[in-house]
Amino acid sequence: MDFDRTGNVKVPGGAETYDVVSDRLLTRTAGSHRWRYVYDRQGDAITAVDSTTSALYWGYQYDALGRVRCTGDINTTHSAE
Repeated sequence: MDFDRTGNVKVPGGAETYDVVSDRLLTRTAGSHRWRYVYDRQGDAITAVDSTTSALYWGYQYDALGRVRCTGDINTTHSAE
């Protein structure tokens, strides 16, 4: 397993970009897909969008304490409870 200069895991064959201030993952390329990640004000990931097709792939919801309540892809929703 390889890591970048700030300790983020580098995906073999992929290309990732990180925010220089927050170190959050912004984009990741895997095969023919380029994923774009969007975060809320608390820094929690709220969506992962396939920029190639503009399709929402993953969504995340959090409770008031910042814990994951549920995640969902385009077909299903998974509760963390």
